[in-house]
Amino acid sequence: MKKLISLMMVYVLLFSLSGCAFRYRGDRTDLYTVAVNNIFGVLGYESNGEAVFDPYIEVIDTDDYGRVLFFYDEGYRNTYGKAIVIMQKYEVDFVYYYQDVCQIPYIVTEGSIVTTSYSDMFSQEQIESLKEANDWNKPLDADKCTRTAVVDSKNDEGTLRLDEDDFERVIKSYVTEHGYKGDDTIYRHSVYCNTDKYGREIFYVYGVGRDVKGEGLSPTSESKWYYFAIIFNPDKSCPKENIYEIIDPTESYEAIKQLKEDCGWNKPWISN
Repeated sequence: MKKLISLMMVYVLLFSLSGCAFRYRGDRTDLYTVAVNNIFGVLGYESNGEAVFDPYIEVIDTDDYGRVLFFYDEGYRNTYGKAIVIMQKYEVDFVYYYQDVCQIPYIVTEGSIVTTSYSDMFSQEQIESLKEANDWNKPLDADKCTRTAVVDSKNDEGTLRLDEDDFERVIKSYVTEHGYKGDDTIYRHSVYCNTDKYGREIFYVYGVGRDVKGEGLSPTSESKWYYFAIIFNPDKSCPKENIYEIIDPTESYEAIKQLKEDCGWNKPWISN
């Protein structure tokens, strides 16, 4: 699994260093918006290391009230890049969805079945469960909906919204606490995921810690990969309870959902 994830990180790094700004060119910006605002860790594009492409979006089903069930796929290099998702409705320049229950991810790990067919990765039981959680063929429940403006790029949303030095201090503090050697990294990449309606922001952060001698990934080095989900409060603070270390990606989705709940996601912010 680490080899697969490591390869994905290298391709992401190459793209991030290129300075390219990706824009989705397909005709379903509504579905694209729902996907990039709900699937943890997605990049908003597919990459082969030299070029970037639109993610694959396939409509699977629609109901009598305008909901759309679809498959979103960024290719095999992104651990979190595949999911089936439900959009509640599209209206002018806005989409509506039930946040945190509108998708079922397919986590790519070593030995995973990786195809372009959602039916090979998701069972009918999973699809029916997703439909039930999203009130399929029932009237829309506006109280459950999150409303988001339609976008054609996740890159602009991925800019750090707090001082970069403060961000770095938080990350270095926690990677040190978790046993990652050295006071720097070979590289680190942060993926902005989304923001709640009160200003909390969640990021997917990963990288490689240098060894004691700063030799990086040499055959004799002690470098170590790290992966975290991190929530910053509206005042940009980040207490320990706002960070979750991802050890097993297959178990991370429920844990990240719990992290958001514990941090008061989408609830009024009360400063300490």
